[in-house]
Amino acid sequence: MDLAALDQSKYLGKNDIPDDGIILTIASFDMVQMKNSEPDKLCIHWREPGMKPMLVNKTNRTRLRSMFRTDESRNMIGKQIGIWNDPNVEYGGQVVGGLRIRAVVQPQFQPAEQQPPVPNAAPAAAPAAPGPDPALKAKLAAGGFDDDIPF
Repeated sequence: MDLAALDQSKYLGKNDIPDDGIILTIASFDMVQMKNSEPDKLCIHWREPGMKPMLVNKTNRTRLRSMFRTDESRNMIGKQIGIWNDPNVEYGGQVVGGLRIRAVVQPQFQPAEQQPPVPNAAPAAAPAAPGPDPALKAKLAAGGFDDDIPF
């Protein structure tokens, strides 16, 4: 008998995530009825094929609302989230590790070295350096300042 097969779940777990985490895209939400008269759980389904759905606990629900600044799950469809194994997650007073979600930061621009060159464009000239203040220049030419500071 394969004992590891007994530990398999139909839901995403900490052992299903690579050490450096994973980025997934939200496809849909639903409520899942749990066994043993537990309350129903929120479940996220992913656009990426082959990924197990994820049960969402209260902490991760709070993070979702905070990340997307909405209480409406329909406004989260198509958004990406990072999922990682946080070894500090507690359950029943024990530190057991578990899944946590975080926002995925999308770059707002491409760095200049990654942007394609503009065809037939001359390089941009550097802005001219500002010259000395004319009033200061005149005061220095007239004999300097009337203070006792020796520099």
